[in-house]
Amino acid sequence: MKFLKRGKKESSDELDLPPAPPPLEGFEESLQDMPELPPFDEKISAPKDSSFDFPEDKIPDFGKEEFPDFPDFPEPEEKSIAPVSAQMPQLPETEPMAPMPEQEEPEEKPSFMPEPKIERRLFSHERRAKETPKTIYVKVDNFKATLGNISMARGNLRKSEEALAKMESIKSAKDKSFDKIRASLDDLQKKLVYVDKILFKGD
Repeated sequence: MKFLKRGKKESSDELDLPPAPPPLEGFEESLQDMPELPPFDEKISAPKDSSFDFPEDKIPDFGKEEFPDFPDFPEPEEKSIAPVSAQMPQLPETEPMAPMPEQEEPEEKPSFMPEPKIERRLFSHERRAKETPKTIYVKVDNFKATLGNISMARGNLRKSEEALAKMESIKSAKDKSFDKIRASLDDLQKKLVYVDKILFKGD
């Protein structure tokens, strides 16, 4: 630690200190007016404490440290790297693929044009050419025969009409008789009911 203290002293002496400031006016007179302290018989000394006495550290002189020499390591041997083609195993030769059979192209079918649809009606009536009326010639004998047949048909028709009228009259007569019978039956039923009431009234 001594060399540190020496360095501090030398540095303080070498520093250029500024000049002292001029004395203050009136300050020296105030100091002269102050009373002098009486002298002390005994000198007061600061107590010495053994705890503040530190022994001076003695720094041993280590000198120059000598580092041991590092051992010489053997240089790594340069291994020759084999090419990738040499490391890879040779694949077995594949057999050549058999040629694929050529597919037969489908024959182009002739494209048939669709026939146009013919619109037909469900019931098509063929129009016939109207023939021009022709004059018909009838023999007199045939004409007389046809007239006889027509008169006969008219006679038969009259007879049938008369028969029909008779049938209707008969039907109407039967209906009237039926109504009479029904009315008589209703009257009889009423009489029977009246008789029953009289007979069973006494019971």
